[in-house]
Amino acid sequence: MKGLFLSMAEKYPKQYNQSTSSPKDNTGKVKKTTDWTLNNYIDITTEIGIINLDVKKISHTVRDFRNYTQSYSRLSSSFSPDMDTTSICFQVLKATINQIVEYIKIAE
Repeated sequence: MKGLFLSMAEKYPKQYNQSTSSPKDNTGKVKKTTDWTLNNYIDITTEIGIINLDVKKISHTVRDFRNYTQSYSRLSSSFSPDMDTTSICFQVLKATINQIVEYIKIAE
């Protein structure tokens, strides 16, 4: 998902960099998009109207889930997501892609 949002930031740099949610460095300058977090991308992509609030909220849940599955806590708890959980994550990705495609159709 992060790569998808990075691609959109590269396609629409003005919108992404002028977003009030764009992360700034200590001098107040917007950080390079390659230094943004998935959290940043989700918030900014919503703010500029590419994805809707429902996808934003679910994307944050999937992000939290991803962070958990990549962490040490997963290893220590024998965590193993099942096919249903994986399908939910895939549906969120599809919804995100669909909204991005619609945005691009309108923007171009």
